[in-house]
Amino acid sequence: MQVGPIYFATPRKCHVFWMCAEGTGIHRFYMIDESEKVAIVSQVWCTTIFLTLALEKNMQRNVYLRIHFDNAVGQNKNNTILGYCMWRVLTGLHESVSLSMMLPGHTKFTPDWHFGVWKIKWRQSDAECMEDIAYTVKASSRSGHNIPQRVNDPSRPVVFLNWKTFFENYFKL
Repeated sequence: MQVGPIYFATPRKCHVFWMCAEGTGIHRFYMIDESEKVAIVSQVWCTTIFLTLALEKNMQRNVYLRIHFDNAVGQNKNNTILGYCMWRVLTGLHESVSLSMMLPGHTKFTPDWHFGVWKIKWRQSDAECMEDIAYTVKASSRSGHNIPQRVNDPSRPVVFLNWKTFFENYFKL
């Protein structure tokens, strides 16, 4: 005879987006807790705002910008990223932007290596809250190249803007 319904405790979910500034070696992990409202925001918003943050905080003012990004056609963010890059050139932030999309199944890329280093540390820990998860990111690199950034951190808040709607006024997306 089977017992009644069994409920399993599920692990805490944490959405993680990461950006790597290869010239500096800095790899910033943006972490969104499952309880935060931002978690339901589309991938397009997240990718665009995290790209903005990475360009503002991690890099010097480069006249020529080169970006490698995951070709995620299922998330329908490529047109928004193209519009965002055009906007950066039109507003004078860069003279040109070069985009390179990763091949499907890529595993030999610096951001993937950084993520793998963190994943090993994370699997060996008992992280139960966002602070613990942030600690595993920080502790995963000896030289401090993995930097945690909580989206709902009062000392360093992340503001989300609807770039897609903004760009629809200027570009055909």
